[in-house]
Amino acid sequence: MNLLRKNSIFLFFLILSLNCTITLKPRVNVSLIDATDALEKQILGEFKIIESNYLYIEDVSVKVEKNFKKEDTIFYKAMKERIYFEDIINKYKKKHYIGEAENGRLEVLKKDALNSDSELLDNVNKTVGIDNNAREIIVKYIAKKNNELDKINFYWNTFYKIQVKKSESGTFFESNGIWKQKK
Repeated sequence: MNLLRKNSIFLFFLILSLNCTITLKPRVNVSLIDATDALEKQILGEFKIIESNYLYIEDVSVKVEKNFKKEDTIFYKAMKERIYFEDIINKYKKKHYIGEAENGRLEVLKKDALNSDSELLDNVNKTVGIDNNAREIIVKYIAKKNNELDKINFYWNTFYKIQVKKSESGTFFESNGIWKQKK
């Protein structure tokens, strides 16, 4: 045996006899984004769960979802409701039945026009109610997970800006108390 190999074997046994621990660090790719982008992605549902100091971008399987806390399950239900009703809400926005209010919620705009069709008015009101409730859950959940419930107005303002940005041109949004059409 050559001297280098003997020294390697000796060093290996010396480490084992001294009960030393060797830690191997895996190579990890990390992408950094600023806080506003992270918040935007959380609100849009691209970050599926916030746990400790980590943000995960994975779809949740039913098996994993069972291990969530009650608030996590409520949050996911709210996200699913928003996804489910998204097409209907966009249709109502295009017809100018509803718009994005500055407080971060949807608001019915054409109540008088909808009164002639009470079934449509009921559907619009129910959809707006479900979506606004889901928005409430989502915004509070994210603020709580970020330990910033005291800054809830910032989260609502950010949520409002994101929704206006996502809305198609021709839809209505509130700005300084005045309803405007997005160009």
